[in-house]
Amino acid sequence: MHATPLIYVTFLNRLDIEARALGGIALAFALLLAVLLPATAFAQASAADVAYCNRLAALYDRYVGRNEFSPGREFGRGSLDGNVASAQCRQGNPAGIPVLERVLRNNGFSLPPRG
Repeated sequence: MHATPLIYVTFLNRLDIEARALGGIALAFALLLAVLLPATAFAQASAADVAYCNRLAALYDRYVGRNEFSPGREFGRGSLDGNVASAQCRQGNPAGIPVLERVLRNNGFSLPPRG
């Protein structure tokens, strides 16, 4: 039988431990990248969505919904869901887009271009 020198075995064990540690670091980096890249894409899409949502809210407020800034305007003329969606858009939350699109289409309006 051939005996392997102890120094060689220790060196191989150390390489194995370092390779596992680097593999763990690489895995952690890959997971971090997988989490951050979609968030960045969402942030970019979100800015465009917020701008589109604000255009929809402006149309809704002016022609369909309540607009407390226009004199002589009837309050409560629009639907509750439309008013909530418009308020969400003005607060920077694009969740109101589908509601405003539906309400505006149902009232015969063409939607502004998206983007």
